[in-house]
Amino acid sequence: MELKQQLVRATRVDGNYVKVKNCVLTPKFRGRAVSAFLSHHFSEVTDYSSTAAMEFELDNVSAGTTNWKSLVRDYSTRFKTCCERTSNVHIRQVEEMLQNKFADYLFGSLPDQSRLCPSCMEGTLTFKVRRLSAAGYCIGCDQHPRCT
Repeated sequence: MELKQQLVRATRVDGNYVKVKNCVLTPKFRGRAVSAFLSHHFSEVTDYSSTAAMEFELDNVSAGTTNWKSLVRDYSTRFKTCCERTSNVHIRQVEEMLQNKFADYLFGSLPDQSRLCPSCMEGTLTFKVRRLSAAGYCIGCDQHPRCT
């Protein structure tokens, strides 16, 4: 395995994005969340038709029928547009998107799938991104800090 492939694999495993079992990479929640974020906010460059078109263009570059500089320029323009648009997205919007997409995973084990906060009995349990937590997220009461 090339060094670059080893580094990428180590980043995915050490970064808690995937787990390795019997030489098979299986996405963890963090990996699925990143994938959902990219699919939602970068669909112009990550969806199947875009990646298929890019593969076709790269084959043309390899065959010498497409100029690689114009291909990179076009991709960079589309990617930059996605980045600029996404930079205006508030973290709460991302949390809501992930909470809606993964509600069964996040709240499925709760009794009757009730999201009523068990501490204050008033608030609703919600998904929060937390960079400093080991998992990268937490489930907390929307009445925090009033609710402890």
